[in-house]
Amino acid sequence: MPLSEGLVSHYKLVENNLQARADATGAHFLYPNGVGVSNTFNAQIDRAAYFQESAYLEAANPQVHQFSGPFTISVRVRPEALTGQRIIVDKANDQYGREYRIDYYQNAIHFRVWDTNNVLHTVSSAPVTLANSWYHIVAGLGDTCIWIAVDGNVQSLAFNGTIASPVNPATFAVGSKSNLSTTYNQLKFRGQLDELSIWDRELSPADVTILYNNGAALPYEAYPSVGDVVVPPAPPSGSIVLGDFESEYIDSDALVVRVVDQFTSMSEVLDPTQATQLRDFLTAFLNT
Repeated sequence: MPLSEGLVSHYKLVENNLQARADATGAHFLYPNGVGVSNTFNAQIDRAAYFQESAYLEAANPQVHQFSGPFTISVRVRPEALTGQRIIVDKANDQYGREYRIDYYQNAIHFRVWDTNNVLHTVSSAPVTLANSWYHIVAGLGDTCIWIAVDGNVQSLAFNGTIASPVNPATFAVGSKSNLSTTYNQLKFRGQLDELSIWDRELSPADVTILYNNGAALPYEAYPSVGDVVVPPAPPSGSIVLGDFESEYIDSDALVVRVVDQFTSMSEVLDPTQATQLRDFLTAFLNT
């Protein structure tokens, strides 16, 4: 399934200062609340939003980011402040209640989900202790658990409940708990956030690996063409396809017999005489 499947919003977070942040479709906007959200070139892709604890971004239409079933959030994070609780994403179902949140607190990244009984469920990452370093965060709600991955390292927690239902006025904020006064700056994020993506489905482990991209950010432009399906290489020209699978073939020109599938690849180099004998045998066998 390509990463574009089920993608509700993607924010590149490259806009200057008080500009509204539009998602890639131009339909879902995040607006600055206060001042102090600027852009910077110190990012993994182009520019990133820099938060100075004096402002945050809030959605004009938070309903597009409320979910009754599985969903996933991916974001690149470069924290400057590692003290207190620093909120990265916060979805509220009213002025006081909450649906879900991603935050930094006590040397870890946490994904918090409130159920319909207002019971909090929290899954925490492995230790995150380096300020001014980029981290890739993916957090998701599945059918049986909630989970969080930081730089590809996944932690999960069983969850068999139902996420809290939204009521008006619902809010969705980036960089802070929503509906905050300036007296709660310790809850506001300080540092950079980049490449925020939100899906209305649970991503697979393979998707998480692709998004992590060995530590490099994966551009949004790559989303439509990549996902959790691993495509085997096409047989070389002049090879014989074995059985019904194009991932199994013999190539006498390269003198290699190779079996490739989604999980492993194996090669055995043959000398020219062995390769010719094997090719002749398989050709006769397949033609019988």
